[in-house]
Amino acid sequence: MATGSSLALYYRLRQRSPVPVGGILQPLSPMATPASLGSALPYIPLNPAVEPPMSLTRELNKKQSPFRQLVEGCAPALAIAGGRSPEGKRVAERLGFYDLVKARSLAPLPDGVTDARRHSPTVGMAFDIRTRMMLGQFDPRRSASAMGMDVFNHLLAPLLPNGQHISDVLGDAFLEAERLTRDGDDVDQDYASIVFAWCEALYRAGLRALFSSLGERLHASKTVDDLFASIPPSMLADVSNLRAANQGQVEQWRTMIRGGTNYTENPHFTGASLVGGADGDWFIDDTLFDFKVVDTIRAPWVRKVLMQLLGYLILDLDNDYQAQRISIWLPRQATVRTWTIEEILGSEASTILAKARVDVESVMERGAGVVA
Repeated sequence: MATGSSLALYYRLRQRSPVPVGGILQPLSPMATPASLGSALPYIPLNPAVEPPMSLTRELNKKQSPFRQLVEGCAPALAIAGGRSPEGKRVAERLGFYDLVKARSLAPLPDGVTDARRHSPTVGMAFDIRTRMMLGQFDPRRSASAMGMDVFNHLLAPLLPNGQHISDVLGDAFLEAERLTRDGDDVDQDYASIVFAWCEALYRAGLRALFSSLGERLHASKTVDDLFASIPPSMLADVSNLRAANQGQVEQWRTMIRGGTNYTENPHFTGASLVGGADGDWFIDDTLFDFKVVDTIRAPWVRKVLMQLLGYLILDLDNDYQAQRISIWLPRQATVRTWTIEEILGSEASTILAKARVDVESVMERGAGVVA
């Protein structure tokens, strides 16, 4: 929870800030190029009712998707796990689904959250960023948050009547969040993670992000202080509670990384373009992690997440990451569950994956008329 002393520290930092108003109009991200910014254009429908483009998640949600059929063909037992059939229940039991279903929430939604559908996506994104801060692996200037600022400044602001003002305020907020990441205490960094999550939302959703409570806050904020003050206390409390509940786990990972264990965030999969985009969370050593801030866990949902992780591995066409395990981290339950590839695919896992990686391109080309 935010304290009076943490708020006072924030305002003292702000008073010392050398950042001039509107001083962030130059591109923030060294990754930003005209081509990379242009790649965000398909994600910026002027009509918020327009469906977003294809992605791995959308492909797996379509029963007739050739990619989903390929994944299910690789793991037929997983495809029925958690279902109503006796065999589906046996597979779910063997894979530990019901242990996750029974896991107690150690960081439940705070009191005062009246609209979880608005609250939870921002908190999930913010805690993802906050975790990377705790791992010592978050560089604001090389993040999706910085790309969000670039997209807003160069593509979105010109479309809005007050776009320049929002650009000034949000840019100052980004720089202040960057300062708090470097100089602030734990609560200050919780604040910063929420601001960075808002910036990242602009990269991932484009104009659609402005048809939300974020858009309301940006239009209403006259200064950076107004924008920070608009952070709901329940959102800040949620990020803080998640941080406290998972501190031990994150410190274990941090120790591994400091000891030389390989860490790769947002791994890029060479076949991602085949499904319109596929965003992994991170690898630690040879384990691909997926991070899910969820309140309720059900066996079919666990199956769906494992199918998503398996989809990432198939899209790693050249086996660049040499993955041996997949893992789900559930911060609300402070629980991590890891499976070897053999547990999911059987003793011939390497052969099955290798064949799927060869087949996926032709499968998607043949099914283009179905999924377009």
